[in-house]
Amino acid sequence: MQSKGSGFETPGMTALSLPVSQPVTHMTWHALGTAVHLLVVDGSDPDAARRAVASLLDEVDAACSRFRDSELTRLNARPGEDVRVGPLLARAIATALD
Repeated sequence: MQSKGSGFETPGMTALSLPVSQPVTHMTWHALGTAVHLLVVDGSDPDAARRAVASLLDEVDAACSRFRDSELTRLNARPGEDVRVGPLLARAIATALD
């Protein structure tokens, strides 16, 4: 879904305060079991922005999913062993322990 306007309303979210002349592209899709709302406000290519966000979310899923083969499930399958993990999962674990 893609729409253009000066802001949007979603339960639990507030509308953006942008100048009327500033174009806004709003895209919505589902990833990681939730809704993703992407707003492109600087005139950038919205399809390129969507691809970049979707790629990052795919990386998070590959590293951190509890529901499919991921770095996290492989780590959990080897308790007590030294296991090398990628930087994304390492950062997620460090953040969780902080």
